[in-house]
Amino acid sequence: MDLKGAVAIVTGASGGIGAATAARLAAAGSRLALAARNPGRLDRVLQDCAAAGAEAIALPTDVTRAADVNALVEAAVARFGRIDVLVNAAGIFATANVVDQDEGLFDRQIAVNLKSVFLTCRAVLPHLIVRHAGHIVNVLSIAAREVFPGNAAYCASKWGAFGLTRVLALEARAHGVRVTAMLPGATDTPIWDAIDWAPDRSHMMRPDDVARAILSALTAPSSVNVDEIVMTPPAGVL
Repeated sequence: MDLKGAVAIVTGASGGIGAATAARLAAAGSRLALAARNPGRLDRVLQDCAAAGAEAIALPTDVTRAADVNALVEAAVARFGRIDVLVNAAGIFATANVVDQDEGLFDRQIAVNLKSVFLTCRAVLPHLIVRHAGHIVNVLSIAAREVFPGNAAYCASKWGAFGLTRVLALEARAHGVRVTAMLPGATDTPIWDAIDWAPDRSHMMRPDDVARAILSALTAPSSVNVDEIVMTPPAGVL
């Protein structure tokens, strides 16, 4: 895909991997619909994209709500006329042993990390199918393939999102739509801010490392489909 002029929706765009991916897409000349819950941080990313010369809109969005997701997609199509790329980078992370897991926080991680992927893909895919083109990248986690103690809710949400992504890839392939699962190991993003046992963040990958890999998948030759990308820091998963 030639990203110059392509229309991309990026969720979780207010920080971390989402913001880094938005910056990379902006530098490549893409037009952007940026979505996140925090309007203040989202506006700063919007300004950075505009400073890079990109045409972009910012839409405060709760990606766990179908009405919000549908409004996001409709706004992107109304502004730019089409959609070429969806990057799902929204996510939350909280830890607890199974016996100590708060039900509300369990439900919240399932909603943000899994349900939102379903809602956004369901809303965007028809726009790609009708053009027999496009690419969806779901940013998941190495926790979609490995398990970690104290991470029952997070691992459950990511394993579910990985299964959903693989089904989506098989269903979309016949329509000329590519789907990639991005599985990064520990990455230095704000997701660690509330975790008091976080490992040394200086040893983690940078969000831009992951963003570069996402763009490599998006710009792969038409003869190639990048099914999944697994990335870890040099010292290992964490």
